[in-house]
Amino acid sequence: MVNKLYVIDLETTGLVGMPHDKILEICIIELDLDTYQYKVILNEVIKHMIDVNITQSWIVKNGIISLQEIQNGYREERIKEWTKGILNGKSWTSYNTDFDYYKFLKYWDVSPPVFCLMKLATPVLRLKRYHYNAGEFDDPWKFPSLKEAFYWLVYRKKIEQDHRALADTEMATEVAIALDQFNRRKNYLQTMLECRPKKLKIFYHSRKDELTERDILPLKLTDTTIEAYCYLRKEERIFRIDRIKAMGMIES
Repeated sequence: MVNKLYVIDLETTGLVGMPHDKILEICIIELDLDTYQYKVILNEVIKHMIDVNITQSWIVKNGIISLQEIQNGYREERIKEWTKGILNGKSWTSYNTDFDYYKFLKYWDVSPPVFCLMKLATPVLRLKRYHYNAGEFDDPWKFPSLKEAFYWLVYRKKIEQDHRALADTEMATEVAIALDQFNRRKNYLQTMLECRPKKLKIFYHSRKDELTERDILPLKLTDTTIEAYCYLRKEERIFRIDRIKAMGMIES
């Protein structure tokens, strides 16, 4: 059985939600969680009557989506039916489901998402918001933006979002892959500790953002880290699981 996850992104006229705001663009990607291959299933601009809500929206005023694209788009009812046909009864998600589903797709009678990528990424990345007035960091962790999650989990280079549905959906899909890999590595390490611990080779992003090769002996697992003896440093070290890019058992 193919293990599929559908990832969506919306571009809208605002942040309030329906019926005040409109969906201007939608993209849906089908991700195979067994191979991590993915393909675009739907990527369309939606046709609307042009009104002040559209002309004064951030995405139109900044030239991200043009009025001509909106006038030439597919009718909303058709896109709605296509979206329901793709997502209903399927496992799907978006980067921020509180926005995409509860403010918009819920009104299209789309079935609820299985999880929220942003909320899954939060305890993995553990990013804190700095309060300049108080001179201290927030606790607990802040919700990472899509750009932040993509930077820390996937690419580790600063990028500029173009705020089109296709590009944002591709970024969210890569984040979904990285989070799935994180869970698989964590489960693998847990299995290793439950059995007799064995020596592993890992490829690890250091704090200096350098990809290093380490031989380790796992000792203790937490929600986000593995404590292990590092043969390179000849001492016990703590490694963040999200920074482990590959691992394998070393045959004795």
